[in-house]
Amino acid sequence: MNSESTISGRGSKASFNIAVALLLTLLAAWITWADFSHPGDLLFQSSPSVMVTALVTSLLFLLGIIIAALPKRIIVGANLLILSRVALGFPLNVWLETSLAARIISVAFLILAFTYLCMSLGGMQWISARPWLKPLHSVIAFAAWLFIGIITLPVWLAGYAYGAQNLIGDYAGISTKGIDLTEKIFEKNGRKVHLVGMMHIGDDSYYTGLKERVNAIPEAGGKRLVLTEGVSDRNNVIPEDFANGKTYERWAKLLGIEAQKELNTTTPSPPTIPIPNASTPAPDEPTTNPLVTWQNADIDVSDLKPDHLQLLVKLLDVASSPDFTKMVNPDVGNVTGAQLESLFKDALIGTRNDALMKQYTERAEGFQEVYIPWGAAHLPDMEKRLLALGYLQTDEIIRPIIKFWK
Repeated sequence: MNSESTISGRGSKASFNIAVALLLTLLAAWITWADFSHPGDLLFQSSPSVMVTALVTSLLFLLGIIIAALPKRIIVGANLLILSRVALGFPLNVWLETSLAARIISVAFLILAFTYLCMSLGGMQWISARPWLKPLHSVIAFAAWLFIGIITLPVWLAGYAYGAQNLIGDYAGISTKGIDLTEKIFEKNGRKVHLVGMMHIGDDSYYTGLKERVNAIPEAGGKRLVLTEGVSDRNNVIPEDFANGKTYERWAKLLGIEAQKELNTTTPSPPTIPIPNASTPAPDEPTTNPLVTWQNADIDVSDLKPDHLQLLVKLLDVASSPDFTKMVNPDVGNVTGAQLESLFKDALIGTRNDALMKQYTERAEGFQEVYIPWGAAHLPDMEKRLLALGYLQTDEIIRPIIKFWK
């Protein structure tokens, strides 16, 4: 009788582990397939595979705290890998491109799940040695569950921060100390072009220092052109709080920092207020320094493609809302990752950089210095365009814009 009970116990343990291993293997295969099928940056992926798997592995973790027949190493390992995958491959994405890091983690999860399945199918002795219940197992598993719960939010935030940095490029950098922005200087035939990374919110000292530099007398008595960023809105489609700068001010106040300041000392109005239609450039703005010329080089938002404009307005409406629940659970319709990526890369970066480059080509003649203080995401593409024109990088300066421990 005891022998029959032992065999029955072994069989039920084996069946239980095989079922769990098979479930994890199928979920891991789904994630891996989804990740390798996505054509763009996995930062914009909209597949539910990761979220479903994260929910299942979390439930298995809770079950594994009680049931010692579930091996801790497998369950804990699966949850750590899924946490890493939810965080876009962190910490691998610190050194690798986001999509590559995430795909490596997905493959690692698949290997772990398949190994567990093979062990369950062929390891009757291994399974039979494990009891159904064991106090020490529960204590260790519970401690591991608490640890993963504590690190989940920091890992997720860090993963997305580095995922965003990978998308933006090396004009923005994040570390344990804070966020830095980079200024790169390029030169050709005696003309210097300064690509200056910008953010809409940051420490006041960053904006003050940049304002002093761009308004100072140019080197060797030459002339300086400043090509500024700031979309116009002739049809008033941008949400009011976003257009007048209140959204950025609200975010800055929440984080204890400042909203971006106007760089032109003679133009007191904030840069987020709509400007004249960029398709017909406004006259050069007046300045107290006649050697410095200011020119907006951005587009009018209505010049975007209709589908891009419609999606942008929806997103800005969510972002400008003071209702935190609306930001956490936005209602923007059925938007795919591909649509978001197209909006960001093709419209907000590509289209606006085309306008910026057109203004540079038409206006830079006769200026010994050109400053381009634009959002950091724009500048890797602008760097490629300058290098294609024969410019060479001569200097690089990194400055902090947000200090975490100030």
